Amino acid sequence: MSFFNKLKQGMSDAGAKAKTMMEVNKLRQQVSSKQQDINTLYQKMGQHLYKQYEEQQLAIDEEILASCADILRIDQEIAELEVEIRALNGEKKCICGQVVPIETRFCPACGHQFPELPKPIEPSVDAEVVEQEPIPEEEGEIKEGVEIKEAEEMITEDMKAEEMPEVEIIEPQPIVCPACNQPIKAGAKFCGHCGHAL
Repeated sequence: MSFFNKLKQGMSDAGAKAKTMMEVNKLRQQVSSKQQDINTLYQKMGQHLYKQYEEQQLAIDEEILASCADILRIDQEIAELEVEIRALNGEKKCICGQVVPIETRFCPACGHQFPELPKPIEPSVDAEVVEQEPIPEEEGEIKEGVEIKEAEEMITEDMKAEEMPEVEIIEPQPIVCPACNQPIKAGAKFCGHCGHAL
């Protein structure tokens, strides 16, 4: 892959990540707004109950029951938004409350086994392969060929000209499960791959 193709791919990946982050932030703002609605309902309920207390008529009435129903509904909406946020981040939530990567098979905190994810459907052998039409080059865009090769050669020569001191990089040894030899996070109580207690 040429330098410019790598650059384009990097920019494309960064754009996709930025779009995902925008969606996550939008959902988080909705969660925050709904939590504020719940706090308003709590305040309204508290004022209503205190007024009843002052009047020595403390009882659960229709207004309190309606506010409780609203809180339950908003809590459910928040839970649905949080599921969307986790899906965008490639995560899922265990029954113990631990948030883990979507591909995790066992919770590293409590050992709970997650149900298997459905395997993606692979296209059949008979499926037609649709060829994409080449994208027309826009004006001012650098064309493949001589100009790119010259640019790559210039960059390579510049890199050779700069003397880089040799640095010995010592990578930390990953922690692995003693049962299945899969990498595990520090502090995990169970292997996320096989469920072995650590």
